[in-house]
Amino acid sequence: MSATHPIRLVVIIGSIRRGRLGTPPAQWTIRQARQHESIEVDVVDLADIELQHELRSFDEDLPPAIEALGERLAG
Repeated sequence: MSATHPIRLVVIIGSIRRGRLGTPPAQWTIRQARQHESIEVDVVDLADIELQHELRSFDEDLPPAIEALGERLAG
């Protein structure tokens, strides 16, 4: 890709449990990717997002945090 259109890499840290183990490999991936000017890195840590703890019906609106995450990932 050209310098005007960097590759967009979204690193998602998916575990939200206490003592989670996904952070060190994610940080390694982020460090490696940031060494390349042609890669734009976005980090999504699900522990920082207010997630629902129950499934919702499809006719219910999404919570604002989930709506914002969808827009961020689509970006």
